[in-house]
Amino acid sequence: MPQLSPAQVQHVSSLVANYIRTQRQNFAARAVNLPAGMRVEVNPFFRPDVLNLNTTRVVVLENERVGNPDFYPMLYVKGFLEGGCYEAIPLELNAYGLEGNFRKAPHRGFSVEQEVAAWLQEEEEGEIDLG
Repeated sequence: MPQLSPAQVQHVSSLVANYIRTQRQNFAARAVNLPAGMRVEVNPFFRPDVLNLNTTRVVVLENERVGNPDFYPMLYVKGFLEGGCYEAIPLELNAYGLEGNFRKAPHRGFSVEQEVAAWLQEEEEGEIDLG
């Protein structure tokens, strides 16, 4: 994982918060409550409070996509330079790790939050296994 200084972590955290706030503003008017069928499908992967009936909303995009944040290339390049190859970019490792867990048993849920927490713990201990 890229090593960021405390100042860099604070800066990136601010960028992420601003990005999320902007996207919420852009899409809020089109958001609808999470449909029951979708809730059933994703329920095994998230804590119940994350999928709260009254607050979790989704936007279905057709012929459009949410763009990557402006800071994304900076993190991507940093990860590439530190990892040495595409496959070692932390953002890719995380995405492929979660996808791999899902593909192994798509009908058996797992906690996304626990997976990420385990990665962070393993990183602190110096050993990461995303497979």
